[in-house]
Amino acid sequence: MFAGVFSFPISLYIFRYLKKKSQRHLEENKLIKTINITILVAGILGDIGFVGIGFFSIDRNFFQIHFIFAGFLFIGYYLSAFLIGSLYIFFKIDLNKYVATYGFLSTIIISLSAMMLYIFQYESAFFEWIADFILLIWLYTFLYTIFRKKSNK
Repeated sequence: MFAGVFSFPISLYIFRYLKKKSQRHLEENKLIKTINITILVAGILGDIGFVGIGFFSIDRNFFQIHFIFAGFLFIGYYLSAFLIGSLYIFFKIDLNKYVATYGFLSTIIISLSAMMLYIFQYESAFFEWIADFILLIWLYTFLYTIFRKKSNK
């Protein structure tokens, strides 16, 4: 729960960082501004989910509320990863190409896998752990590249 609360400033920092990186493109393309705002909203949605799964743990899961917050977390953070990758791939924003491409492709792969599991009505806690692990790899490497570039200047 505390990690979720402390992740709100990180979402704001990522928004400010991406806004600065895409500044020269903003006048040309209003879609980039919309994507940046969507990244902020998705990040905050993920943060709310993070707080919610801490407060409503699996053993206090009345009305399946833990899973609702887990959905907020995954949708918010994976949407952020997808859109940040889109900024690099489609608009050539100056981001680490490996991390941006990883976020874009991993989101597509996880989304397709989740759809297949849903279609075949198969539930798997293992899939959730894999999706979480893939998301954390992207998030921590993305944050590392942001802070590393900031400290090198």
